[in-house]
Amino acid sequence: MIKSGDQTHFWQDCWLEACPLKISFPNPFNIALNPDLEVSKEVNNGRWSIQFQRQFSEPLFEEWENLLELLHNV
Repeated sequence: MIKSGDQTHFWQDCWLEACPLKISFPNPFNIALNPDLEVSKEVNNGRWSIQFQRQFSEPLFEEWENLLELLHNV
């Protein structure tokens, strides 16, 4: 349970799966603009607003879509 998400790190903590998202989704994590943001800072009005350093390649985009599917239920 993450409550408000102020103390839970989006990429670094185990909050959505049994391991951190940086392990399950290493490619998006590697280009995340800020890999230390809290969950509460990544969501805005019910929409995820994660920022990246560059655009996605095709394989990275597929990984991102898989992560978004998991986030859809949060």
